[in-house]
Amino acid sequence: MVVLGDSFVTPNMFVSARESFWGLLANDLGVSEIDNYATPLFSLDSIIHILLNEQIDFSRYLIVGIPPLTRESVYIEDSGPELKRHNLKNWIQTDYDISSLENVKNISFTDRYSNNYEKINLFSSEWFEVISLEKIFFIYTYLKSMNANFVILNLSLPYFYQDLWPAGKNIMKRMATLQECNLFENTYQSINAQDGIRPVDYNQMGQHGHHGPEGNLNYYKKVVKPMVEKLGWFSV
Repeated sequence: MVVLGDSFVTPNMFVSARESFWGLLANDLGVSEIDNYATPLFSLDSIIHILLNEQIDFSRYLIVGIPPLTRESVYIEDSGPELKRHNLKNWIQTDYDISSLENVKNISFTDRYSNNYEKINLFSSEWFEVISLEKIFFIYTYLKSMNANFVILNLSLPYFYQDLWPAGKNIMKRMATLQECNLFENTYQSINAQDGIRPVDYNQMGQHGHHGPEGNLNYYKKVVKPMVEKLGWFSV
């Protein structure tokens, strides 16, 4: 199995790898080795970069966790490696630097542009979401072209579905029909908020935080497992 994403799928961050939703899936699939490309503050652009540049075996199951969208990758010369590939064999973990992302950092939109008033004044969260959905569609199309078994999961708040807005309606309608994608409802954060399950770090992050075993199991049972069952993963 291959896992991509940010802190919500980083091994042993607020939940053990075994009890994470992706660990539960690996166990049910009988997968004994997992390559996890996840680091806190990871961005969508870095995920795309990994998919295109790392030596990924696309015959394995892929979990693509989409992080909060207001982050981006920046290249800082001579800053060295920061992002990791976590290889787990029978739950024994070894970490490696991701060579294709050496000197790459991930920062939030506000960190970079807080003093750029023109950029801030022109920022539209709705338009930013549309552009991000178009990037996610290209991830979907690329993985389809590789004949991969994959799911693309929104791990933060649901994207706002606007099927009447001319600038966004086409991509939103298209993404909502793709059975490999879960973006607009019942996300990692929203399904647990709906069911009254608080993140482990609720006092610091509120409902935007990281879930422990209870929240991961709830998300797995109600969202992830039904998705992959429909995709036929358990009959492969």
